Amino acid sequence: MGMTGFSGKFVRFAMPGLVVLAVVACTTPSPDTREQITQREVIETVFENIDKRYAETATIRDISLAGLKGLSDTDSLLSVGETRSTIELRYDERVLGEWDQPSPNDYDRWAVLTSSALTLARLESE
Repeated sequence: MGMTGFSGKFVRFAMPGLVVLAVVACTTPSPDTREQITQREVIETVFENIDKRYAETATIRDISLAGLKGLSDTDSLLSVGETRSTIELRYDERVLGEWDQPSPNDYDRWAVLTSSALTLARLESE
């Protein structure tokens, strides 16, 4: 039974992850602190659990990008762009960060990317 696109089931399971991203974005610690490491570990655990339960309906990439693109709801100057190989975080068209795009379900690397992007977004929006 294959599913394509975003379904109601995807929305139901993705919401907790997106809520976590939203909460973390509001409380993101400074880079390279113990809090930053803890934040990455929490995001990694969320992604790992989502991957284990819902790998057939969405990828960690889908969930990460949906959460990161939601940052523009908190600050309209923030945006996330993607190419085939990179993810960019921009503020008012200025690149804040650029990362190699991890494989779709590499929750470790997506957690690092997401955590780093959230930290940069918070620092720029202060």
